[in-house]
Amino acid sequence: MSKKELVGLSDRDGLPFTEVAGFSVRCIASNVRVKENIPWHNFHAISGIGHEGNLVLGKVTSIGARHEMEYLYGEEIVDLPLQTGDLIVGVVANRHSGTSEYGDIPSDGLKVLEGGEVDLIAAGGIISRCLGVPNYLGNVPTEVKAVGLLAYPDGNLVDLRDFYPPWETELLPSAPLVLSLGTAAEIGKTTTAGEIIKELRNQGVERVAATKLAGTGRKRDITTLAKTGAEIAFDFPDVGLPTTYTSAERFIPATYTLLNKINRGTPQIIVAECGGDIIEGNIPTILTDPTIMKHVVAIIHSSTDALSIMGSLVLYEKWGILEKIPLYLTYPIKRNYFAIKARLKELNIKFPIFDPLNPEEISETVRNLLKN
Repeated sequence: MSKKELVGLSDRDGLPFTEVAGFSVRCIASNVRVKENIPWHNFHAISGIGHEGNLVLGKVTSIGARHEMEYLYGEEIVDLPLQTGDLIVGVVANRHSGTSEYGDIPSDGLKVLEGGEVDLIAAGGIISRCLGVPNYLGNVPTEVKAVGLLAYPDGNLVDLRDFYPPWETELLPSAPLVLSLGTAAEIGKTTTAGEIIKELRNQGVERVAATKLAGTGRKRDITTLAKTGAEIAFDFPDVGLPTTYTSAERFIPATYTLLNKINRGTPQIIVAECGGDIIEGNIPTILTDPTIMKHVVAIIHSSTDALSIMGSLVLYEKWGILEKIPLYLTYPIKRNYFAIKARLKELNIKFPIFDPLNPEEISETVRNLLKN
């Protein structure tokens, strides 16, 4: 693939190209949150073995499950529709979504050879080897022909962590944490977290922070929470971790660093969503880490139905959560609330349950949270 000159603005949408390693790139992964001071034009594209956090330059060759890629244009978030031939920069990482693409970096690293195929498996720009796509997304991933891994002039590979301060190994004193967890994606965790933030503000808490501690990074997720009233809002890509489908050895210092970053803004309380389900994305690492959990004052748990509530309680019991931290349940979306109450009674489940879209119920729940 030959280099081409920088061509200015896209004819399709008027957004600027970025010169990367001599190529005019249409979209740089939104998981790269700081782009302004990065010397993109000085990088080279080379063949090699990529690992978590390395950056890949490639050309979209086949549109599959991923039709768009999130682009950060200053503070504006744009979901760019992809077309074959688009040059993009993505981040090597794992993604273990139960509702979207599932992909892994091979144990010996991701081979990124000029002209070789890799997969785009998330809107935030995650590049990996796709292992599975659900039927409703068409069964096949979006394919990318590699130009190469981005490297410095000395040949060392560019890593996302290069653009951020080093990760910290100690969690500093923290504001109280409220965790929004659940049994799957797309079941109301973000909505619940946002309603909690709004009601905290309504009840006089002036400095509320929002974060996402687990999942696949995408700027729109944390921006959605910020718009509900959070004064401070960061997630794991803001410290250089592309996804939380990683080792605990990487996840823990990245999470400490993220929480320390948030707490430097002196919030009074932190509402933290964790994407996906409670058995993936290092959520069990959070729930079994005493350094983090000593700051958790409540868990808000969303489920798909009464049976999944019961299964989640088994895990919370195993992790020693139930005797230490107040647990609140939310009604499963698109379910009959009367039936849910009846089933919980049959199962002898007595934890408080509320509708996060009911103003009176969310107000009572937040009043109880503030007592803890």
